[in-house]
Amino acid sequence: MRVDLSTAAFRLLRAAGQVLPLPILWLLLWPVALLLSIRPNPRYWPHLEELRPLPAGLRPSSGKKKRFWSLWCRRAQLKLTDLSFVWADRFGSPRWRWCRFQGAERLQLRGSGVRPVILVSLHFGPMRILGNWLRARGLPAVTAATVGTNNFTASRRYFHRLRDRVGGLGELPNLIETGHVGDMVDHLQAGKILIITADAGEGRHLTCPWVDGCGLVMHTGFLHLAALTGAVVFPCLITSAPFFGFTIHLGEPVPDSDPGSKDGHAAACEHILREFLPVLANAPEECTSVLFKRLRIVREDPRQLAHPLRGRAMPSIPPGNSQIDRGE
Repeated sequence: MRVDLSTAAFRLLRAAGQVLPLPILWLLLWPVALLLSIRPNPRYWPHLEELRPLPAGLRPSSGKKKRFWSLWCRRAQLKLTDLSFVWADRFGSPRWRWCRFQGAERLQLRGSGVRPVILVSLHFGPMRILGNWLRARGLPAVTAATVGTNNFTASRRYFHRLRDRVGGLGELPNLIETGHVGDMVDHLQAGKILIITADAGEGRHLTCPWVDGCGLVMHTGFLHLAALTGAVVFPCLITSAPFFGFTIHLGEPVPDSDPGSKDGHAAACEHILREFLPVLANAPEECTSVLFKRLRIVREDPRQLAHPLRGRAMPSIPPGNSQIDRGE
């Protein structure tokens, strides 16, 4: 019954978007989104007080009331942007004006599909929209996740079929489970796109060099995949925008000399963090609890800091703690 109600609600929302202009529909749903954002789930979103230790550039606006209002409004906006997946089949249309893609020319210059691409992202912003947008544009993107497509709801599978029918990717899976390294290698060797979140996962992790008073613990599996397949590694984040909109931020690619060498892993991770930080600074309210647990803050001379997990295999974030891990 719950699944049926969910499917009916999403289809009703989709129908409403065909009758009403999306900005009008967004304004009608805004009070509901604000109400739902008053008490966010702490498993997914850090509280305001938890954001206080962040460097000044990554904290929400100064003043407690202003910070609370900024955090509340931004997360309400994020909830509405997450709903845009019901129109994923329209993302490829020139009439869809609600997306900005910063750095798109870098993806277009990747050699006309000769070289595969790894998009390294974080548990940040409306992450599940990224793969939807790429696939609706006909780009063969698959997301690495800890939980497979069996956990998709009926409504989500329905909208995925609509999207892939438009993008011509009906035979391409939506996800590759994180343990299936062979499938990832095969996917990349075919010249396709793989989306990986660097702030979770199993295996070896690295605390990348400190940048502007901030560090980030990343797993290095995507660098090994790049070395095996010759893939280009791009830092990539997505942020929400009004009217069900979003902005995709594609950074400069990791230099080819970095992923192929173990000694270059630290340099590659530092490059990725430098590309991430300006986006994080512009929308710190969209930082999830998964990402927040991986951030490291400098409170003293970083040369004197010795993180107990540095250079060791870290336990994974428990499956199901994020939208990406749940395969959504």
